[in-house]
Amino acid sequence: PTAGFRPSGVLIAWMALHLYLHVMLWWRFYGMPVIESFSFLHYLFLLVGPMCLLFASTMLLPEEEDGRIDMPAYLDRAQRRLFTFESGFWIWALVAGPLIEGQWDSEGYLWAIMVGISIAMAVTKAQAARVSLTAGAWLIQLVFIFNEALVLREVSTG
Repeated sequence: PTAGFRPSGVLIAWMALHLYLHVMLWWRFYGMPVIESFSFLHYLFLLVGPMCLLFASTMLLPEEEDGRIDMPAYLDRAQRRLFTFESGFWIWALVAGPLIEGQWDSEGYLWAIMVGISIAMAVTKAQAARVSLTAGAWLIQLVFIFNEALVLREVSTG
């Protein structure tokens, strides 16, 4: 690393996770069936999750101070705000299925685990815990990808 840049694998992993989440959120909205009774409150609720994700994503970008970017120090300063919005996104994801589509998502248990991971990330200062929680978040997303791949495999293309 150069003298003006101190990387953080945890922060970089969350940046990559957020890029993936933005793509997956687009995928979910793109594939969302047309809802017959779509009220203004449904619309507002629909915006809450993406806004939480957007706010959290903007907090992943470290600020330059005196010509230096110190990612670990930045994560220490921003973690509570960042993971509060992150928790909001996962809570939204957990309740979005029942409120919008009228049924529980089959991956709801994964989103509940992500709520717990996000809350733990908001309060922990220990680097080993942050690494383990970040790895857990990625593992949960890999389980989701695997589940989605199985569902897509069952879809008839012909």
